[in-house]
Amino acid sequence: MSTTKKPSKANARSAETQSADKPAQKDNKLIEHLPAIITAVGGLLGVIITGIATLYGIGVLPLSSTPTPSFTPTPTWTATLHPTDTPSPTATLVRTETPPLTLTATETPIPTVTLSAACPWLPYSTLNPSVTIGTKCLNDLLSMGISETDRILFYREKGMNIGVLGISKKTASVNELNVEISIKELTGVRFLVLASQQEQGYQSSVGFRIVREGNNKLIQLVRYDSNGFDSVISETRELDMWSGNFKLSLRFNGPQVRAHVNDAYFGQTQIEFADRHLFLGYQVMTGGANRPYLHVLINAP
Repeated sequence: MSTTKKPSKANARSAETQSADKPAQKDNKLIEHLPAIITAVGGLLGVIITGIATLYGIGVLPLSSTPTPSFTPTPTWTATLHPTDTPSPTATLVRTETPPLTLTATETPIPTVTLSAACPWLPYSTLNPSVTIGTKCLNDLLSMGISETDRILFYREKGMNIGVLGISKKTASVNELNVEISIKELTGVRFLVLASQQEQGYQSSVGFRIVREGNNKLIQLVRYDSNGFDSVISETRELDMWSGNFKLSLRFNGPQVRAHVNDAYFGQTQIEFADRHLFLGYQVMTGGANRPYLHVLINAP
């Protein structure tokens, strides 16, 4: 069996003393070289400072950190005015005060027709209430299909619209009114021969209405009220009124009115007249598409 020798206490203290002396030896060596290190560092700094000073001296590095503005040349040019580039004159605005508009109420005059001895007739039209007669008397009413030579002519075959058209004149204060009439053609049209209380038109009247509609051919004794509504008093289908002339008569006795056709009694009614006016006209019953046609000749007082 082997045995291990333990180190003696003297040897242990000798080892600790040697370990403690080694750092002290290193510090002594650093202190010995310190002057040489300082001298080397100072020389290096001197070289760096000398180099920087040299760069400033030759202008590589600027002495100031403020940037130097760069110069940009400004182009020079001359504006040329063309003949059309004429400067516009300066407008001067002058403010003026406009007086307020004053509205004055005025009445619109109603057109009136002045009769002359040469033309006692007044025109009437529900389609054109403002129609008037000029110097040619009834020949100014050709657009209405009315004219006059030796007899009054109603002739129209186109351009007719539904309505009532005719002529009126005041009659003499006699007890009998006679009209001779010749019917040549009536298609879609009724012809009127009336004694009216009114200066113009067919309202407030009594008289004859001649009808030819389809197979109907008749004369009627009718009355029209002030609004133009009609009532039939009597009628006949016996007369051959399409082949020649015949006479229509109205005979007055106070408010009583008796009607005669070719001097034959036809019927009677009552109506008060302050003044009597003769109305000759026609009532279009159908539009132009159905081709209404009118051809009537009249001898009137």
